Amino acid sequence: MNAPPESRNPHDAVSGWAGIPKEMTCVAEKLKLAGYATHAVGKWDVGMATPRHTPWGRGYDSFLGYFHHANGYSLVLLVLVLLALPVLPVLLVLTLMLPQVLERRAATHGHRAHQRLR
Repeated sequence: MNAPPESRNPHDAVSGWAGIPKEMTCVAEKLKLAGYATHAVGKWDVGMATPRHTPWGRGYDSFLGYFHHANGYSLVLLVLVLLALPVLPVLLVLTLMLPQVLERRAATHGHRAHQRLR
């Protein structure tokens, strides 16, 4: 269960509950503009005053976590780690292969561009 916020800025009626000001851009918004899927896991302790302050209002497609800093995560973290274990080898292989894939792609595109110039 989420605990209520303890501190508030009375001079900021919109973002006063520990919120990032709405006019600030968050990283998920930029990633979304670039075509990435965005997901957040953990404690969201940067605002909940309005829907715009929540992870979904900040550009995340999904969010698994709490909206406040007064919650423990040891069991949740353990479950997430156990769920992630089967995919870690796949992620490692993909990470190791990525530079080679990008090199081949650049070489292929460069070769095609050279052919078009002839």
